[in-house]
Amino acid sequence: MTILCLAIVGKNNEPLYLCDCDFDKENKEDSAVNEDDDIFGFASETTKGAESALSLDNEFLMYAALDYLEEALGIHPGLPSRRQTGSHWIGYLCPMGDAKCYGYATATNAKFIAMATNDVSESKLKILFNSLHDLYVKHTMNPFSKIGGKIVSSQKFSQGVKDAVAEYKKSINQT
Repeated sequence: MTILCLAIVGKNNEPLYLCDCDFDKENKEDSAVNEDDDIFGFASETTKGAESALSLDNEFLMYAALDYLEEALGIHPGLPSRRQTGSHWIGYLCPMGDAKCYGYATATNAKFIAMATNDVSESKLKILFNSLHDLYVKHTMNPFSKIGGKIVSSQKFSQGVKDAVAEYKKSINQT
């Protein structure tokens, strides 16, 4: 089971952090957004060439999964919520081709989405989401970070995401 990509989305559905999680790639340029891949101009100047860039295909899939996450949260009037009391875990959202999307939402409506292949161990995925949530809280508590701002330039955050995904892969391989 592999985590393909991760997204952290703010309460107003603005992307805070997007990354392809194939950190073992030999050619890092493939995961970065370049001029040829960005035909619609969605990538900002700060994310072009950044290590945390998300491929355009995966970005569209994450936005589609965000719609399912909002539906599961019951954000829109008339929709019931799937969130359990006191839990941030939403769980399985939808299939996306050969992958499955899973969701997690904080009390402040920051949303975490992971796209994974094959069968997933939900208990280990919950641990990954909790680790990412802790990283997000630490980043937000930094007095020099903009609350609700994009997490593009934080090397510490990016390294924390890499470490959390590596720990997740390690735990999956042990079973």
